[in-house]
Amino acid sequence: MVWEVQPVRCPVCGWQNPRRSEVCSNCGEPLTMIARVLTRQGTVGPPFWLGRVRSRAGELKEQGARASELRMEQLLDIDRRRQQDDARALARQRATDRQIVLVVGLAMGVLGLIVVTLVVLGALGG
Repeated sequence: MVWEVQPVRCPVCGWQNPRRSEVCSNCGEPLTMIARVLTRQGTVGPPFWLGRVRSRAGELKEQGARASELRMEQLLDIDRRRQQDDARALARQRATDRQIVLVVGLAMGVLGLIVVTLVVLGALGG
């Protein structure tokens, strides 16, 4: 039977470490109970990884702010494009309305001429 040597995953950063590792080669977090005791021996306070996370808090907050700004810019760009599309649609509708008014006006004018012509012809003939 062949035993597979499984890597040890760091509980803090997820890094795959060799099977017999005592500490994570990526973040330095103790991986075994013995390493935890030896690392924490004589120390008081929060766990090792918490200090690293807290030290990155400013960087993470800045990344979040940049991501929010980028998203807001994207949303504003989408809104600008929508407004431009709405303005173009309104301009097309106005042009169509002007054409309809022109055609209806011409038709009324032609109809008016026909009525006048019939009235004049009726007055002359009668």
